[in-house]
Amino acid sequence: MTEYVRPCPKCQSTNTKVTSVDHKEDHIARYGRCLDCGNKYITRERVEEKIRTNTGNFKLNQHQVTQIGLNIHNLSTYDWADIYEVSPATISKAKERFLRLALTVTSI
Repeated sequence: MTEYVRPCPKCQSTNTKVTSVDHKEDHIARYGRCLDCGNKYITRERVEEKIRTNTGNFKLNQHQVTQIGLNIHNLSTYDWADIYEVSPATISKAKERFLRLALTVTSI
C-alpha cells in the first residue's frame, strides 16, 4: 500500500517527513517537517465510528432538500451528510435539485 504524502501547508512541497506520531484517545497526531522550507506542522486523523448505511436509491425528502438548499446555519456539505447519514454526493445532488426548483419557481 502506498502511503499518502501530505504536502507542506506553507510551500506545498511534497518533500516532507513525519518526525513523530502520537496515538491519542480520539485521534492520531502526526508531527511533520518540510525538508525544503523547514516548516513544522501537525496533522490530526480521527476514525469515523458511524458507517453510512444509506446507499443506492436513498432519497432526501423535500423538507431536507429545502433545508440543505437554504443552509441558514451555513453548514458544509460534510456536515449535512453527517446529519442525514448520506454521502456528500447526495448532498450535492440535493443542492442541485433545490436550485432547479428555485429557478422554476422564480421563472413562473
